[in-house]
Amino acid sequence: MKKAVLALAVACSGFLMNQVAQAQEGIDIVPYAEVGTVGYQLTFDGSVPLPDGTFIETENSFNFDMLDFTVGAVASMGKFYANVNYRGTDEDSDDQIIPGLPTIKWSGDRQEWSAAFGYNLADQINVFAGYRDSLTEGSSIAASEYSFEHDGYFLGASYRIPITESGGLTLSVGHAWLDCEIEETLYGFEVPPANGDGSGIKFGISWRAALTEKWGYSVGVERFDYDYDLSGEGVRVDVEEIETSISVGMFYVL
Repeated sequence: MKKAVLALAVACSGFLMNQVAQAQEGIDIVPYAEVGTVGYQLTFDGSVPLPDGTFIETENSFNFDMLDFTVGAVASMGKFYANVNYRGTDEDSDDQIIPGLPTIKWSGDRQEWSAAFGYNLADQINVFAGYRDSLTEGSSIAASEYSFEHDGYFLGASYRIPITESGGLTLSVGHAWLDCEIEETLYGFEVPPANGDGSGIKFGISWRAALTEKWGYSVGVERFDYDYDLSGEGVRVDVEEIETSISVGMFYVL
């Protein structure tokens, strides 16, 4: 696994961002934590070599429904801010069917480091850029394992709609450009790794509001859809990665 620890947090605006971006002097720090559910789909379509030296055309999808958690912090000075966080999930399982091989029952999870750097253009508008590194791993009792990792950069913007004196809705969108790699072992046979790149869009909508002078809460929905083209020694595969998440969280202004 690559050791990059900075990555994208696309929905890093809203009440939280507007609160800290209002500071004109000094640095404000706002730690936060979120929990939720995520529906994750990873689809492979292409040619894969088999242990006997032949190749097959196959299409498979991993579908995971997982609990996830995020911890992070926002630092701001004037109109500039930075957001760094870590996200992880619990484990879920799904089956993979490859013609000519027994069905493989995978158990997998995901983890991601992220960071974004942004600027408050106006009271309700933020623009941001960042970097992300995400890893999906799976294993099976049948001497099989896989990993799918992507990392890269993104640009985005968000717009907040005030609803009450203490809270409002935030709409965000970002576009990411990512490098990726797949490594897989099937019944003890190491499939040649495949590398490539791709891109995609992430959308988010969230409600953020203050509970007290220091404490606040958030409720959000995010969805991304990324497409990749990968190739390697005897491997050619198109990958689609789709995720939809729902989360609730708390933040605290230090």
